[in-house]
Amino acid sequence: MPMPEIDEKNRKRPLSYDPARRKFILYDEIVSGEESIVPVDSLSEDERKELVIERWRALPEDIRVQAISGSPYSRDDVIRAIEHDELFGKITVHGESSYLRDLLEQIQRNLDETGVDVQKLPPEGDAATMEEDIADAVDFEAGPRPEGDEEKAEEDATEAADVEAGPSPKYSTTRE
Repeated sequence: MPMPEIDEKNRKRPLSYDPARRKFILYDEIVSGEESIVPVDSLSEDERKELVIERWRALPEDIRVQAISGSPYSRDDVIRAIEHDELFGKITVHGESSYLRDLLEQIQRNLDETGVDVQKLPPEGDAATMEEDIADAVDFEAGPRPEGDEEKAEEDATEAADVEAGPSPKYSTTRE
């Protein structure tokens, strides 16, 4: 199963929240092994609201959303609706929580299935990529290949890992 592809804008939005440290956790921090996933279901209702509000704060101020039959909401309107427990805010928290639950489960399954120890990925700035690390892990498990079969080995590793992760993740700061 491929690692979910997260675009640059959404890499700045937290996927998880550690209430003990009041730390919002980003995608890159999870896949690098720097942070662990804190399941959405382990959070209290107020902690889920904090996570969803932080996700909305990470969006551009001019973003607008609209329910099918409702009026448009600005980013700040959505945040206010969540903070004041309005119906649209409750629906937003429920929808985002469901999305995050599914996404985090997919990320965790991918990390488990690849067998790659994410704690040992190359440090930031290294020329190696996550795709190369996974391909190396797959090649290691498959055993040595006949000489001259490098192209086939690369295809097999990519196909087996089904990875399109790109370069090693870049770290960014979170609001705490």
